[in-house]
Amino acid sequence: MKLRLALLLSTLVAASPALPQQNPVPAHAKVDQQKVDEAIQKGCKFLLTTGNAFATFNHGMRNQPAAVQAYGELVLLTLLHSGYYTEDDPALQPLIKHVNEKIIGSTYTAALMAMALTKLNAKKYQARIVQCGQFLCDNQCENGQWDYGEPVIDQKPVTYDMPKRQKKADDVATGAGAANPNDPKPGENPNDPKPAASTAGKTEVEKKGPGKTRTEPRIPVRKRKPGPPNGDNSNSQYAALGIRACLDANIDVDPSVLQRARQWWLKSQNSDGGWGYNDKGDTGGGGGNESGVSNDSYGSMTVGATGALCIYDYFMGIAYKTDNNVLKGVDWLGKNFDVTKNPKKVSFAYLYYLYGLERAGMLFGTEKFGANEWYPDGANHLLSTQTPAGTWGGADKFPAYVNVDTCFAILFLRRGTPPLKPPVAVATGDPHKPVPNGAPVANGGGGGNRDPGLVGNKGVEAIAPGWRLMNCGPSFQKTVSIRGKENVLQTSEEGATRQPLLRKTIDAAAGISVRATVGHLESDSWTLVVKIDGQEVAKHGVSDQSSKAGWLDIAVDLSSYAGKSVLVELISVAGDAALWSSVSP
Repeated sequence: MKLRLALLLSTLVAASPALPQQNPVPAHAKVDQQKVDEAIQKGCKFLLTTGNAFATFNHGMRNQPAAVQAYGELVLLTLLHSGYYTEDDPALQPLIKHVNEKIIGSTYTAALMAMALTKLNAKKYQARIVQCGQFLCDNQCENGQWDYGEPVIDQKPVTYDMPKRQKKADDVATGAGAANPNDPKPGENPNDPKPAASTAGKTEVEKKGPGKTRTEPRIPVRKRKPGPPNGDNSNSQYAALGIRACLDANIDVDPSVLQRARQWWLKSQNSDGGWGYNDKGDTGGGGGNESGVSNDSYGSMTVGATGALCIYDYFMGIAYKTDNNVLKGVDWLGKNFDVTKNPKKVSFAYLYYLYGLERAGMLFGTEKFGANEWYPDGANHLLSTQTPAGTWGGADKFPAYVNVDTCFAILFLRRGTPPLKPPVAVATGDPHKPVPNGAPVANGGGGGNRDPGLVGNKGVEAIAPGWRLMNCGPSFQKTVSIRGKENVLQTSEEGATRQPLLRKTIDAAAGISVRATVGHLESDSWTLVVKIDGQEVAKHGVSDQSSKAGWLDIAVDLSSYAGKSVLVELISVAGDAALWSSVSP
């Protein structure tokens, strides 16, 4: 079968040679763009004619069964970013079919598949990307890492319950309150065939008539089972890339998965600002190993961790540009900068590192690490090391990975990582001190990321400056005047799995406390849970019995976290509508 597919692909390539679909934009004035384009075309020709994209092999067996991996999704991602192939190119059709039908056999497979299909056509392949997101959520380790993952042999479509939304007559965003008969029903499988007129799964705002638009809700994916106890930082950095791709494809990835993942990267950072293969003193190799994995800081783990932290910060509404842990990683990369080898290693995973360097530069949004310009330095070195066959790599510990290394080199040369969009500033009353608003969109202009925790919310800003409201759509929140208080935010649960919460990252110090004044409607009650970095630290019942004239003041001292940046969450659980009068800092 592999031989037949390879022959078929070779025939297609011969019949339809790679031709420029666009004029690539020059990447840097210090690099010969013509040489870059020629090198990329030679590398792509090699990838398409070897047939290795269809190879399947078993790899990795730490806490789970041997992972089933292949190269197809990485090759597809590379060809799409090359600038010379489009979705309809005949040369790509066998590969696209292969990627959509293969077993999702490992964390790397799920992550790279989500990245490739999001680049290919996020709207068309959203159901498959949902499967990748479900794999990543379900296989997250207990400590926030990822291992190789358990292969999904029976690839049943992921089902979900779409939260109901109360529609109003003047709600233009929902077609003036008109119900869409093609909307997913609770418990309905989103992957079932739809009539031709269906709008299910749409990720963009679409015209529904003069002055009318309609936006489909994001597809929620929640963690369904516990993962193994721990994994490694290689799988984990690729999981972050896959999660970012899912979010970009209008998929609502379980927020708790992002939170646990971010906490792992914070916990595992070494004192010098870099990262190793695992936690300090944990499994995965000790220090001093120059030709393999180790827990000492080295290049490929530090670039991956820095990029992963930028992703999680961005989608959690945290200012990654000023995140101290991110800045320490960026500083380590500047001090240990090298584009000729994996820093702190000898002949080990060099191009794996170089692609990670590109990701770190693009995600953090910098052209330099220290005084070093990462792109022209790396690109010119790659141009000098490409073989006559169009390949790179294969000379270090993994000589059989020449096709993988070639993909990494092309992705570097083409700067294949989409940058994170600049956060929108939310007005605070002081024009000189806007509050970063996290990730305003995830799908480009106008965007598909409509989580209210990631967009401006004037009602929240009035009572809780700098806080983000999550799991509470527009129809489940409003501003009211009640019991002598103005601009009170009222929130309601959208369902048992979507409990409203206010979230903020706070630099803790002695004497700083989180304070909130909360209330309840007459005869109603609810429970306020306070979490810090995912751990419950306080719980308060809000009812006639606990409140004074309907209001309850709470305070949580952050002194014990002094010197740390902590994620604080105030969650409304187990009850009716919640009233929020003020929250600080």
